[in-house]
Amino acid sequence: MAPLGAKTAVFALSPLSCLRSFPFLPPPLFVRRVAASPSQKGRRWTAAARRSHPVCQVSSTEAVGDGDEDGVSRATLLWRAAKLPIYSVALVPLTVGTTAAYLQTGLFFIERYLVILSASVLVITWLNLSNDVYDFDTGADRNKKESVVNIIGSRGVTQFAANASLVLGFFGLLWACSETGDLRFISLVTFAILCGYVYQCPPFRLSYQGLGEPLCFAAFGPFATTAFYFSTSTKNLSSGIGPLPLTGTILVSSFLVGLTTTLILFCSHFHQIDGDLAVGKMSPLVRIGTITGSKFVKYGVISLYILSLASSLCKILPVTCLFLCALTIPMGKLVIDFVEKNHEPPRHRESKSSEEKTKPRDESTNTFQAAFDSSMEVPAATRDRRFDALGNLSVLQDEILCAILDLLSPLDLARLSCVSSVMYILSNEEPLWMSQCLRDGGLLEYKGTWKKTTLYRQNLSTTNNVGQEPLRFDGFNSLFLYRRWYRCFTSLRAFSLDSGDMQRKKIITLEEFHSEFDGKKPVLLTELANTWPSRTKWTMEQLSYNYGDVEFGISQRSSKKVTMKFRDYVSYMEVQHDEDPLYIFDDKFGEAAPKLLDDYSVPYLFQEDYFDVLSPDKRPSFRWLIVGPERSGASWHVDPALTSAWNTLLVGRKRWALYPPGRVPAGVTVHVNEEDGDVNVDSPTSLQWWLDIYPQLADHDKPLECTQFPGETIFVPSGWWHCVLNLETTIAVTQNFVNKSNFEFVCLDMAPGHRHKGVCRAGLLAVEDSILRDLKIDEFSKTNSLSDSAEHALSETHTKTMNRNFSYDISFLSKFLDQSRDHYNSVWSPSNSIGQREMREWLHKLWILKPAIRDLIWKGAQLTLDISKWYACLVEVCTYHNLPPPLDDERFPVGTGSNPVYLVSNHVIKIYAEGCLNSSIHSLATELEFYHLLQSSNSSLKDHVPSVFASGILAEESGSLQIFPWDGKGVPHVLGNCSLIRDYTDDPVPFGVWSKKKYELTDPETVSSRSIWPYIITSRCKGDIFANLRDTLSMDDALHLALFLGDQLRNLHRLPVPKFPNKNNLNFNNASMQVTSQDNGISPDLELIIATLNSRKREAKKRLTSWGHPIPRHLIEKVDAYIPHDLMTLLDLMKDDDGSYSVTVSPTWVHSDIMDDNIIMEPCEHIPCYEDRSCVPSAINGKIDSDDIEGGIRKWQPTHIIDFSNLTIGDPLCDLIPIYLDVFRGDVALLKHFMRSYKLPISKASVRGKRSRGALENPGNFKRISYRAMCYCILHDENVLGAIFSLWKELRNAQSWEEVEEAVWGELNNY
Repeated sequence: MAPLGAKTAVFALSPLSCLRSFPFLPPPLFVRRVAASPSQKGRRWTAAARRSHPVCQVSSTEAVGDGDEDGVSRATLLWRAAKLPIYSVALVPLTVGTTAAYLQTGLFFIERYLVILSASVLVITWLNLSNDVYDFDTGADRNKKESVVNIIGSRGVTQFAANASLVLGFFGLLWACSETGDLRFISLVTFAILCGYVYQCPPFRLSYQGLGEPLCFAAFGPFATTAFYFSTSTKNLSSGIGPLPLTGTILVSSFLVGLTTTLILFCSHFHQIDGDLAVGKMSPLVRIGTITGSKFVKYGVISLYILSLASSLCKILPVTCLFLCALTIPMGKLVIDFVEKNHEPPRHRESKSSEEKTKPRDESTNTFQAAFDSSMEVPAATRDRRFDALGNLSVLQDEILCAILDLLSPLDLARLSCVSSVMYILSNEEPLWMSQCLRDGGLLEYKGTWKKTTLYRQNLSTTNNVGQEPLRFDGFNSLFLYRRWYRCFTSLRAFSLDSGDMQRKKIITLEEFHSEFDGKKPVLLTELANTWPSRTKWTMEQLSYNYGDVEFGISQRSSKKVTMKFRDYVSYMEVQHDEDPLYIFDDKFGEAAPKLLDDYSVPYLFQEDYFDVLSPDKRPSFRWLIVGPERSGASWHVDPALTSAWNTLLVGRKRWALYPPGRVPAGVTVHVNEEDGDVNVDSPTSLQWWLDIYPQLADHDKPLECTQFPGETIFVPSGWWHCVLNLETTIAVTQNFVNKSNFEFVCLDMAPGHRHKGVCRAGLLAVEDSILRDLKIDEFSKTNSLSDSAEHALSETHTKTMNRNFSYDISFLSKFLDQSRDHYNSVWSPSNSIGQREMREWLHKLWILKPAIRDLIWKGAQLTLDISKWYACLVEVCTYHNLPPPLDDERFPVGTGSNPVYLVSNHVIKIYAEGCLNSSIHSLATELEFYHLLQSSNSSLKDHVPSVFASGILAEESGSLQIFPWDGKGVPHVLGNCSLIRDYTDDPVPFGVWSKKKYELTDPETVSSRSIWPYIITSRCKGDIFANLRDTLSMDDALHLALFLGDQLRNLHRLPVPKFPNKNNLNFNNASMQVTSQDNGISPDLELIIATLNSRKREAKKRLTSWGHPIPRHLIEKVDAYIPHDLMTLLDLMKDDDGSYSVTVSPTWVHSDIMDDNIIMEPCEHIPCYEDRSCVPSAINGKIDSDDIEGGIRKWQPTHIIDFSNLTIGDPLCDLIPIYLDVFRGDVALLKHFMRSYKLPISKASVRGKRSRGALENPGNFKRISYRAMCYCILHDENVLGAIFSLWKELRNAQSWEEVEEAVWGELNNY
């Protein structure tokens, strides 16, 4: 299920996709209880032969089974199977309904009555026969001698007879409808039949969930009885009878009929409760027990007579009804007496000896115990403790109870285990404690059991609980826990080999691979790894010897990363009996153990990988070491970003199952969030799928299968579903890659939106019918690439069920892109392999470094960025301003920002695409306002900021682009009639920085595709951005950069800010955005700044929670306590003698985005380094070359700061955050050099000796500049904290924000 509040589209495939939600799925193995010798304690289990797909044809002898030994003839069995009394449920509603109509109209149509009666009997026959078929499929009627399927020996014939009965019955009802001329009749009858269908037919089978009785009440009461009442209507108006009105008589009558029929159905479960329990059929009688059930029957029968009496006295029913009901009192008493005397489960009664039968019956015999008596020889006198131990919770299934317990803490589980024996059992389940242990993440050392490991990790283990034997209880049985236990201990050593559908190849050429397999179908390659050293070196013993103390990542369903030392993992693997064992799945094994990379090489078929143009820290995870024990494996999934993959097995055997793109496996559900396109796949574990779901699949539904042996490499094309099960201990290596065959699919999957992501994985199930009609999907069926490739991979039976209208073709899939979204900077999906900035950088690097495939790159960029639209804008701007047309290298936007930026000749053209139109207009106007002020000042900053060549607005009108020049002053004509622009004033710069800050406080507008884009043209700076030069800089270059940034930030913060337009009243609609203090003397500009901080504080915890890892969860919970209640204190306000407040450090221009891609550096002549070496930085990139320290030669010098689109006004301390975290990477030495050059006060409170406003709230905090810096990091609208906890990984274990503050910003307190 999707989180509450999230819009989620859910796609599933076939009725079998619902199988996993039923805890009563028949196990793939029949398990038989074997009697233990008197000297043995506990229970011993043996497994019989594995059950195959449910048998459809059985002989009469097999079907009847042991029926003859009881002396029951075949004729008697047929009589029982006919269930003639049950057809009274057709007679009674019809008779009551027509009688009520006769009372109302005085008319009775005998022919219509008989036809409807016959049709109803046929429908009941369909229900009866269908129920036998479905109960036969589930095993509920396996030992039921009176089952029709068992008697005649054919499931198919029974199903045909059922369907024929339904068709004939429905035709009879349609005839009756035509006679009545009242559509209410056929509508209600249809609803009644639908109730019968969902009652017992897949995928609903609501009878197994205990909803049979309510459905029976609705079907035969309000629906059927009322429908038969309307059957007396006539379309012959001359008779004087038209459509019959609803009366109190028919309403009460239908209620009484429904209640009576419900009681009949309820009573029918008393003799078959054993069979219901054996297959998990949770009828109301199973849930409440036979004791309570017998009381329910008693009170139900009595209620019927009371209601009949009351209705007659109120003259709703005729007095004759009261007389007729009185005649049935002896029968009602007989039912009550019989149920009260025979409420015990039959199998329990049969198990009693003749001597025990002379003794009084036990007060209650639990139904769950009775169900397991058939398979486990438990003494009959053992009393089921479930109801006594769980009370009202006993109605919940064990699967639900275990899911609830998983939400509790270890201490809560310890307390709960003391409540009752059953709670003790459930609270000590190993899978529960495994989940508890993995929840915290971190380094793991297994202590023999998961409970001991959890207590040890949380320092809850004591000497008192070491070596204690667990308590044991009789009288509690759980099918859910048994099946989980079975999966923990089952062996896969004798697992059958595959059918050989997968192609196996020894050696193939690169051309053969691309033409037959790449992007088309999987293949097993048997000799690609023959020469690898890992074939002999990668054994468990050798890896444990060489890398025993190395930590490797563990794959498990946990939100936090779990690691284990290899030696500890081997110890765990040898003793574990987990249902879903841990296995090593480490994407950083090359960094943790670099020598492992020397033991294998990427096969020649897969060496083309377009992600290799990215640096290791920016490219997505692509290679994994996989080590796992028997029963472990990967559940159903599609590889991230629709990449292709190869997997080479070095030790052991793996079983693979694969489905083509768009074909969701049975038991799997795909969730795609409609807001951000986040993809989540809900799948059973690999072991559970193979054991529980796979045996239920028909031949045409089974996947492509293969067993992989040591030395073999499997290739999995883009988009293919696959599931892997380790048949024994395995060691493997795998890599994902992007090449020319899947590049466009990878780009498509990165594009914003949700529908195309769903279609790529779930096929046309992810699309509404209306959209399919609009797209004319049938036109694509002729070029169905899925069918073309899958026909070679799957057998003929597989391809018969494939959707011929679905095509895993880029032209087909791209039809489902959301064109209403701005593809350049819409919300980025959390499930995407790389971030939005990295995606833009990747495409640009491919454009520059791989010119031979530019046509392909352009197609991919069109899918992800809508690149053609921005290129058309670029051409229009160049033409209008007489700039040279862009060269081929200049057609692609540069940088990683949210606005397309082009380098054309000596100019930089930036198109404001980020956010909505209001946001873009304010960004350009603020930037132009800043440039105007800068040029009119004497600041030396103007020498280090690019000059403005032109600016304006691009507008698309009637399919063509037009240019409207604009210098940021006034309101341009193109915006005059635009509804998005509101509340502008007569100020010279109506969309300047103060208007921008006010706009930021309004409700954010939905970002969608628009047709108006501001733009600016500035001069192009020589050199390169610092981000591209970071690894090549010397120590002296780093020092000079720090001093340069200090100088220029000082110049920026000294620049005068625009005068605040006092006539702009600050009207805040949201009270939470109001300034928290009501003191006088706060100027409007400060009030606006504080209101902005308040709005961020209001969403702080929610924002941090959404960002998640690596921000520690326990620190997020402490945010409100750390941030000051009154945010005015962050501006370092001082209380003057008159009681009013003034700010000690005036608000300044704040760049907000001085990061490594917004600093330009030029090469320079080698000059001597700085003489002052009192403070040497550790590195500009985390390390520094000692040769550079000795040489002291500088090669690059910073010249310009660029991109002022995020300009604002606020505390100058905010500009230090991106510089320290992104440019300096937390280097304290560089921070010292920066502050030495900055030379402006950060706080004057201690200098002036006046009392800071913060002193009124928490004097200790506000004496520290580091506290203010840390608060700004928490309130930042970008994920600054993620950068902090990535740079200082040890702080993830910090217990307070004060600890983080001191480690990151403590140096500021010495300034």
